[in-house]
Amino acid sequence: MYKSNLKIGIFFSLVLVVFFAACKNVESKNATSPETVAVKSKDTEISRSDSGSAERTESKKGATKDTVAAIVNGVKISRVDFDNTLKVAKQQFASIGAVKGHAPGSVNIEKEVIERLISIELMLQDAKKRGITADLVAVDGQMAGFRNSFKTEKEFTDYMKENNITIDIAKEQITKEMILKQLQGKLLQEMKEKIHVTEKDSKAFYDANQDKFNHPDQVKASLILIKVEQKADEAAVKQALSTIEDVRKKAIAGKDFAELAQKYSQGENNIKGGDLGFIAKGEILKPIEEAAFTLQPNEISKVVKTELGYNLIKVTERRAAGVIPFAEVEGKISQFLSQKWLEQAQSQYTEDIRKNAKVEIKI
Repeated sequence: MYKSNLKIGIFFSLVLVVFFAACKNVESKNATSPETVAVKSKDTEISRSDSGSAERTESKKGATKDTVAAIVNGVKISRVDFDNTLKVAKQQFASIGAVKGHAPGSVNIEKEVIERLISIELMLQDAKKRGITADLVAVDGQMAGFRNSFKTEKEFTDYMKENNITIDIAKEQITKEMILKQLQGKLLQEMKEKIHVTEKDSKAFYDANQDKFNHPDQVKASLILIKVEQKADEAAVKQALSTIEDVRKKAIAGKDFAELAQKYSQGENNIKGGDLGFIAKGEILKPIEEAAFTLQPNEISKVVKTELGYNLIKVTERRAAGVIPFAEVEGKISQFLSQKWLEQAQSQYTEDIRKNAKVEIKI
C-alpha cells in the first residue's frame, strides 16, 4: 500500500475523486437513483484524491526549475507535479475506465487532473485558514512505515531514485494527506449537522415519484436451508434430507418457523429467522420461486431441492402488483435525500472556494 501511494502524483487517482469533486458531472455520476431507493438503500462513499500540489524544485541531473502548471492564490502547482499525476491518472483510466465503459478520448484527463490539483490546493489553503495541521510524529511514523515496507534499504533508495522522490517530498505528501483527511472530516460533520430530512420531505419525494415505487406481484417469504455440497456422498445427502424433513414436521406441528430457521437454517438470513422480505419473480432461485408463488399466507412448502441443498419456504403475505406503501420506503427515501443533499453541499463548497480564488492555468 505504501509503495503505490508514495509515487509522484502519489495521492491522485482518476477514479478516486477529490473529497468534493472538482467537476459538477461527478455528482450526477455518483447520485443514487430513485429506482434504487424503491428497492433497497444504496450507500455511497465520499471518496477523496490525495495528490500533492505545492511548488518545489526537482531534477534528475541538475538544478533546473520546474515550469508552472497553475497558480492558485499565488501558490504554484509545478508542471512536474502535473505531469506525474497525469501519468498515474492515465494508468488508472486505462485499467478502470474501460471497465466503466468510457471510450478513449471520452474523458479529458488533462483537464480532470489540473482541476483536481487546483481543488486540492484550495482545500489545503482552506485547512490552513482553519488552523488544521498535521501531527509531525504521525508523519514520521507513516514515513517509517513506508520505508520499512521495503525488504532492504537499497530497494528503498532505488525506488526513491527511480521515482524522483526525496524524503522531504514524501513527508510533504504525507503531511498534505493528513491535513486533507482532517479537513474532510470536519466539513463532513458540519454538513451532516445541517441536513435534516423530515417525514414531510420524504413524503413529498414519494408523492412526486409514484412511478418509481411500482412493484410486481410479490410474496413475503421465509426460508430454511440445509446445505448439501455438490460432491457430497450419499450418506451426507440422506442426513441433510432427514434433517429438513424433521424440521418440516416441527413447522407443520406449529413450531415457530423463525425459531426453526435460527436454529437449523444454513442460509444467509438465518439470524433474521429466515426472512427474505418481499420477493418478486426472477429474484430468487427458480425452484424456490415456483414453490413460494403457489403458497397462500402461512402455508409451508414441501421440501424443495436446489443447487444449494434442501429448502423449506413459508409465505406470510401475498401482495398484488401496485405501489409500495410509503411506510415501507420512508427510511430509504430519507437516506437517499440525505446523501443527495450532502453531495449538493459538497459541490457548493467546491464552487465557493473556487469562486473567490485567483486561479491561473498555465498549460
